[in-house]
Amino acid sequence: LKRGFKVIPLHLIENFIVYAETRNLAKTAKILQQTQPSASRQIVQFQKYFKKSLFQQRGTQKQLTDYGAEVCEYYKKSILDL
Repeated sequence: LKRGFKVIPLHLIENFIVYAETRNLAKTAKILQQTQPSASRQIVQFQKYFKKSLFQQRGTQKQLTDYGAEVCEYYKKSILDL
């Protein structure tokens, strides 16, 4: 997963990981003590750092693509290594 020289803000990474794990925007917002619109905006902002889609729409829910799961695991491991 190459990022080039783009630095992704930590709060966007945190938001993405929580959303990927909960798969629920309301839970993500509650865990991170945000509003749902704020959590949603941060997910959209995070997606802009990647050329491939991190999510696919399944009915009313978004699910991680294989690439999204790879990105999530990469950042979870990176954060744990800190």
